[in-house]
Amino acid sequence: MKADVSSWLALWLPRLAIDRWRRLARQCPPPRPEPPEFALVDSGPHGQLVSAVNAGARRAGVQPGQPLAQARALCPTLATQSRDSEADQAALVALARWCDRYTPLVALDGADGLLLDLTGCLGLWAGPDALLDDIEVRLRAMGWRPRLGLAATVGGAWALARFAPPDQRRVTSAGLAGFAALPVAALRLSADSIGVLERFGLRTIGALAGLPRSTLARRFPARTAADAVLLRLDQLLGVRAEPAAPYRPPPRHAVRQAFAEPLLNRAQVAAWLPRLVEALVQEMAAAGVGARRLALQAMQVDGQVSALRIGLAQPSREVPHILRLFAPRLERLTTAFGIDALVLAAIEVAPLAARQVGLTGPDGSTELARLQDCLANRLGAQAVYRLAGVASHVPERAERRARTAGPPTHVDAPRPILLLPRPEPVEVLAEVPDGPPARIVWRRGTHRIVRSTGPERIAPEWWRDAAATARSRDYYSAEDSEGRRLWLFREGLYEGAAGEPDGAPRWYLHGLMA
Repeated sequence: MKADVSSWLALWLPRLAIDRWRRLARQCPPPRPEPPEFALVDSGPHGQLVSAVNAGARRAGVQPGQPLAQARALCPTLATQSRDSEADQAALVALARWCDRYTPLVALDGADGLLLDLTGCLGLWAGPDALLDDIEVRLRAMGWRPRLGLAATVGGAWALARFAPPDQRRVTSAGLAGFAALPVAALRLSADSIGVLERFGLRTIGALAGLPRSTLARRFPARTAADAVLLRLDQLLGVRAEPAAPYRPPPRHAVRQAFAEPLLNRAQVAAWLPRLVEALVQEMAAAGVGARRLALQAMQVDGQVSALRIGLAQPSREVPHILRLFAPRLERLTTAFGIDALVLAAIEVAPLAARQVGLTGPDGSTELARLQDCLANRLGAQAVYRLAGVASHVPERAERRARTAGPPTHVDAPRPILLLPRPEPVEVLAEVPDGPPARIVWRRGTHRIVRSTGPERIAPEWWRDAAATARSRDYYSAEDSEGRRLWLFREGLYEGAAGEPDGAPRWYLHGLMA
C-alpha cells in the first residue's frame, strides 16, 4: 500500500474489560489468580447482566448480554465481579494516547476500538505488515489481545478487524476485492437490516454489491433502511467519504523520535530533547508561528505515557529558552521499563514574525562586515556604505556615512526608526504650555495628539553653532488618534533662558517612531 494513499487502521479489543482486569490483577501485591470460569457483570434495568467473560466461562456456554441468573444456571462455578466501565473507557483513552507514536489522528471507535489515520505514515515503516506486527507485538506484551484491520477506508478497516480471518489483516486497495466474502454484518448495519438481507439470501457483501440498487429498496419496508445499507456499502468501497473525529484535536506542529533500544534514564531523554526542540522550532518557523504551550510525551514500553507540559508568556521559538523551561521538569518524567518513543508537540501556537536578533557570530566576527563585502563586490565599493557614530547629541549629526566600521552610536533615550533628512516645520493648532501640542498640521494633514512622553532636552552645540542662532530643543514622542507615533521637538523656550535667542518657539517633526 502506497504511503500517499488513504490508509486507516481499525484496532479492536473485543476483550478489553477482561484484559484490563487481568492487568490490574497482576499488579496487585500479591497477584490475584484468575478463576477458571470468570465474568464481569453490569447492572441492567432488570437485574445484573454479563458484560465480559473469559475463555473458561465461554466454553461453559456463558455469553455477554446474558442475565446473570441464566449464566449461573449454565455454569454454577462462575465467579463474577462488577465491571468498572469508567476505568475501561479511561484505559481506551490511554491506549489512544499511546497510539500517538504512530499518527497524530486517533479516534475512539465505540467502547472497545480505535481508528488510526495512517495516511502518509506507512512510508516510515518497512511495509504495512511491519507496522501491524509492531503494534500487535507491543500490545500483546502489555497484556492486550487486539485484532487489527488495515484498509483504504474506515468501513473497510472496521470490517477486517471484526470479521476477517486472522490471516487477513489488510486489503491493499479500495473496492470490493477482499471484502466480498465477509458477512453483511461487517457493514455496521442494524440487526433488523441484517435480518432482512439474510431472509433474501444476501448473506455476504459480494452478494449485496452484485444486486441492482434499484431493486434493493423493494426488499425493505422503509426507504430510509435501504438508504442506510447503501450508505454503509459506499463507505466500505470508498465511494462516499467517512470522516472520523479524533479523540482530541491533533497538534498542527509535532515531531516524533522512535528508538530501537529504549531510553532507560532521564539523562538520555535530556540528550535527545535539544534535537526535538530544534526540529519543532524549524517547523514552526516555516509556518510563521511560535509556541505558547508545549507538551513532551514519553511513550513507555509498558504502554504508559508520561507527559510534561510547559507554558510561555509570549510566543517563542528560542531553543535555549524552551530547554531551560523543560530542564527542571524532567525529574518528573517516569522511565519505568524504558521509553521507546518521544513526541514533542506545540499544543498552542500564535503568530510570531521573524525578527533580527543580531549580526554577530559565535566566534565574535561581525557578519555585517561580510554582508558589506558581498554587496560591495557585486555593486561596487562606491555604492555601499555604512553608518558610523559621531560624537554629537544633535540627531541629524549623530551619524555619518562611512566605508568602514566606525564607533557605535549609543543613546539611552528612544530614537525613531525613520529620521527625516531635515526637520520639517509643523503648524500648531492647539498648544499646551510646557508640553507637546494637542493638535498639529503636517504635510496638509491634521493630527490630534492623544498621548506623549518627554521632554528630552538637547542643548545647542555652542562650539559649532553661532551663539546668536543656537536654540535648545525639547523632544517628545507623541501618538496621534490614528496610532501614528511622531517624534516632535520644540525649538526655543517659551520663557526664554540666559543666552537663548529671542523669538517665539517653533515646532518641527523630525522622525517617525516604531
